[in-house]
Amino acid sequence: MNKMKPLAAAVIALGTLSAATAATADDVDARIQELERQLQELKSQVSSQQETIASNKTELQAEIEEARPIAKGTKFTYGGFIQLDAITSDYNEGKPNNLIEDFYVPSLVPVQPATGNADSYQSTNFTAKTSRFFFTTATKTDAGMIGTRIELDFMLSNQGDERISNSWSPRLRHAFVKWDYNSDSSLLAGQTWTTFFNVAALPNLLDFVGPAGTIFVRQPQIRWTVGNLQFAAENPATRLNDANGSTVYDNGQEIPDLVARYNGQWGDLSWSAAALGRELMYQNRSADGATENDKDDQFGYGLSFAGKWQLGM
Repeated sequence: MNKMKPLAAAVIALGTLSAATAATADDVDARIQELERQLQELKSQVSSQQETIASNKTELQAEIEEARPIAKGTKFTYGGFIQLDAITSDYNEGKPNNLIEDFYVPSLVPVQPATGNADSYQSTNFTAKTSRFFFTTATKTDAGMIGTRIELDFMLSNQGDERISNSWSPRLRHAFVKWDYNSDSSLLAGQTWTTFFNVAALPNLLDFVGPAGTIFVRQPQIRWTVGNLQFAAENPATRLNDANGSTVYDNGQEIPDLVARYNGQWGDLSWSAAALGRELMYQNRSADGATENDKDDQFGYGLSFAGKWQLGM
């Protein structure tokens, strides 16, 4: 009987070990299932976050497209300068028109009156009205380059008050769109320097306009450039100084100013030759403009030859 006890004990121990092994396997399976559940939960969270990110990205892209100030593929630039002019003037024959503080207009220089009585006049003037701001765009298209420019300064403003704030209003200098449909050909529409004026030949002087006799005009126009040739139809206007000494402006012309110009280059000399044809018209009408009292018109022309020679190039 005693010999059977060890065998029974061994059987009992083996049964206990088998039960423990089975319990351990069940625990491992449970842990694996829990880990798999957690993994699936994490995958679900990641997928949900990815969907949220994609949705936010789509909304953000839509907001960017909606807020985009210029078309895609358009280059935007801006610039300008701030300038302070300090002018001291001394006139021997009286006080001139205030416009001469901004522009040198020879006809505004005071001369001795017929009476011979004139006192000298001195003035000092500080101004920042010549400060300038511009912005441009350039867009590449299948049909060529489309460019625009708007430029402002503060000259000729009547709103400023030198006693308080010197708040001068902006003034339009340039506003045009230009289509470069070929490497040397373009169409321009808007306001800029008249085609009759070679801006490159304007001397660099302290005066804003330059020397007397300069063609200093910007006006609305349509300009066609092909190679070295330029043709333009520009805004017409007539100024008349009548027998009474009054100045009359008339814009009743039917024909625009017509300009043809050639630009050339000889070594360091760049030059231009231009011709202008225009209609000059004067109408004297009743106060309400209904009836015509007097009318006259003439056709005029102008020629220009200008150039700039770079020394020491």
